[in-house]
Amino acid sequence: MGEDFLVRIFHNGNPTGHDFYIQLKGTKKVAAYRLKSGDLSCPIEALTLEQWYRFPLPVVLVLWDIEKRVGYWQHVQPFVEKCLKKEPRWLSDPGAVRRVRIPSSQELQLGELNTLKETIETEFAKLARASKSLDVVQEATLAKVRQALESRISEEAIESRLQHAPPLQPQLEQQLLIAQSQSAVLANPADVKAWLGLARIYYNLNDLDKALAAINSAWELDTRDPNIINARGSILCEYASANDGPKSMLLEAIELFTSIRSAAKFPSVIDYNIGNCLASLGDHQVAVQHFDAAIELNPPPELVAQIWTNRGRSFYRLGNRQEAIKSYMRAVHIEPTRWEAYSSWAFAELKQGHYADARSLLLECFKANPKIEKGGSAQLYWLAYALWKLEDLRAAHERVTALLTLKPNHHDGRLLKSYILSKLWRTDGQFIPDALTFFKSRIVDDSHDMFARGELYLIYASANYKREARLLLEETVASSTAPPRALCQYANLLVDEGELQKADDYLELAYKQDKGHHVVHNLARVKQKLGQYRDAVEFYMRALEGVKNPVAILRSIADCYHFLGDYKQCIQFETKALLLEPRNEILWSNVQYSLVQLGNQDLFSSFMVLRDKLGAGEKVTNSQVIAAQQELLTKLRVAFGDEFAKQVISNQPLRNA
Repeated sequence: MGEDFLVRIFHNGNPTGHDFYIQLKGTKKVAAYRLKSGDLSCPIEALTLEQWYRFPLPVVLVLWDIEKRVGYWQHVQPFVEKCLKKEPRWLSDPGAVRRVRIPSSQELQLGELNTLKETIETEFAKLARASKSLDVVQEATLAKVRQALESRISEEAIESRLQHAPPLQPQLEQQLLIAQSQSAVLANPADVKAWLGLARIYYNLNDLDKALAAINSAWELDTRDPNIINARGSILCEYASANDGPKSMLLEAIELFTSIRSAAKFPSVIDYNIGNCLASLGDHQVAVQHFDAAIELNPPPELVAQIWTNRGRSFYRLGNRQEAIKSYMRAVHIEPTRWEAYSSWAFAELKQGHYADARSLLLECFKANPKIEKGGSAQLYWLAYALWKLEDLRAAHERVTALLTLKPNHHDGRLLKSYILSKLWRTDGQFIPDALTFFKSRIVDDSHDMFARGELYLIYASANYKREARLLLEETVASSTAPPRALCQYANLLVDEGELQKADDYLELAYKQDKGHHVVHNLARVKQKLGQYRDAVEFYMRALEGVKNPVAILRSIADCYHFLGDYKQCIQFETKALLLEPRNEILWSNVQYSLVQLGNQDLFSSFMVLRDKLGAGEKVTNSQVIAAQQELLTKLRVAFGDEFAKQVISNQPLRNA
């Protein structure tokens, strides 16, 4: 079943852009479609409904009473959407027949078009002229983006990065100490204490590159001082942990800590440091033993909460989530401002899909250490991620925007904002300016980002920026890497403007990349409009492959043969369509016309008899329909030969009405 009319609405002589399709089903027996409630029910194949549902323009199904000259209509897309909400698999079987309910109150007759007009205008107020066909492609791409974002949470390296805060800006006191130490080492490069002091300051500021450089200078001067050994071991461990290696640094750190353990004032600190090295090496079982040993040795009060935190991380990596969370809870109980514990605990909840808990814990993390949030940390991204999963898109947008303000090149942040904005601007116009700016910047950064181009086109179209949408589409198709969907979109625009040859050229380009049904079918339609009927037939035949409901294409092929004056072939394809829709009165009329052109009056009379048999509405049984189909084939075989009849039924099983 195809679309019978494209309706274009004009206001004061100018097109409004509120175009829509009408599928007309005429009948003399409206009673056959009437329900007990008074409404009507029209059978349509699921595949056809799915195609209409994805159309960029509204589709209106009209059941027309031929005798009374009155119609009843239903706006297809909202009806299908409502059915899918109730039953998500309503269209899952393309070959199934679904019934479209048409309210009897939605009447269509001369002088009464206001209700239909208001429905169409409401539709365009929501969608403007944003192409649903392109939107479907964008949604498919968004699904891949969502999958990519969700897969990131399974990466093991992420949790370790959450342990480390970004480098902090030194306070005035620390700036003075740095200046004093730098002055000391400039005056005397052999000043070991100055180098050690400088290393410790940078270590406390999480500036590990400078800390490593300073401790290396101290190490070159003295390899025996326990303070230098301890500081070097700590910096090597932290540096390797923050940068995912190298492993040799961690092994050296363990050797350094082990060498001073017996003489250490706080053996608990040594066990804690060795535990950290082992955890970074992935040996969490032994790491836990060292953390437990450190706790039993009465560590310095300022270190207790951190030991519990790191113990929790190792248990988590061992798969013992319950013990891990107990450790995190103990850490924040001892020290409510221990941000690392909140952070690791939040990530454990994220991986379990407990997004509300993760959100609360990350907010506590920021409360404990505001610099984490203001530094554009990994925690800020994961808070945006948790909010996104909770479908709090506005809050997620606010957080991911804050992240990208601090770290514009954050890859996952850009992906997440793409997804969030793609959802927000469609439902809330206040996000359109941000979406325009964001997707424009993505195109500037990568001119081949076709998803960003698709979104920008849809935004322009929805906001009625026709000129901008057109320019963007023209720029896209001018690229040597223009995707088939963009070429088809531009070709359809050219068809609407009557530029059929240009449309054909762009569709041929699309066909070189994609020989799928959508491209082939569009190409066939354009070639038919150009009068290239034999080429159109060739592409229509290709479009038939794998199609469950080929009636519309069969009718188009028959039309091409009609214009070629080949009425025998025309009858063949019209009959193939009739076998699928034996009660389609338009097809019967077309076959009869072709027979008249061939001068076969006897067969014409027989067709009239068969048509009358099928015009009895509910009185005709399925067995009678099949019998009429068989009789039709017999008459065609007599008139045109066995080969003709074989071609008619090839790959065409008979179907009940």
